[in-house]
Amino acid sequence: MEKEEVGIGTKKESLTAKDVQVETVLVEMQKDKEQRAIGEKVTLVCQYPDRAKPLEISKVQYLKDKKIVIHGLWYKVDENGMIPYSSALAHLLRYENCKNLKEIKGKKIGTTTDENGFLIAKAY
Repeated sequence: MEKEEVGIGTKKESLTAKDVQVETVLVEMQKDKEQRAIGEKVTLVCQYPDRAKPLEISKVQYLKDKKIVIHGLWYKVDENGMIPYSSALAHLLRYENCKNLKEIKGKKIGTTTDENGFLIAKAY
C-alpha cells in the first residue's frame, strides 16, 4: 500500500489521570507560523505508571479566583528576575512545594485530563 493511501486509524490512546514522576524539565522557545519567537514554554517530561514511553505535560489546571482554569506553563520572569507570583507555572510550583523548576524534578505530581483528553498537571 502506498503511503499516500493510508487512512486515519480509529484507536485512540487514552491515559487515565494518575500521579506521574517528573524526570526532566525542558524550557524551549516557541514560535508562531511565521517563525517569530512567542515565548518560552515549560514541558515536564514524566514517567507514567506502566508505560515505557515518557509523556510530556505543558499545561496545568488550578484554582484562580474560585474558578478552575487551565493554562500553559509559560516561562516568564518579573522585574526582579523571578517567576511571576500569579502565573500558572508559579501556581504549580507552589502547589508542589517547590521554589524553582529544579526542585520539581523527581517529584510525583497529580494529573487530570483537559477537554481534549490529554493529561495535564493538576494543582488544586
